[in-house]
Amino acid sequence: MSEGRLYAWLHRHPSEAAALADVPSDVLGRLWADCSHEAAWDAIRQNANLAMNLALIIERLEELANVYRDVEVEREAEAASAYWSSNR
Repeated sequence: MSEGRLYAWLHRHPSEAAALADVPSDVLGRLWADCSHEAAWDAIRQNANLAMNLALIIERLEELANVYRDVEVEREAEAASAYWSSNR
């Protein structure tokens, strides 16, 4: 992460900047880098979980569509066909 983003964040958060005023800049920079790294991995994990959840939802929807299709075929088989009723 760039130091510019750290200083921009500190500028927008004056109370946090005041609390961190006595922390050496190398420690502050390392803290910023570690937090950014963790946030990036958290975002990756959340997106991976979202993708897995969407895949499961799609799989369930496909199963549901198959069930409805099978029920519709069974209904057609049980109902009198227009072809057979006109030829009687």
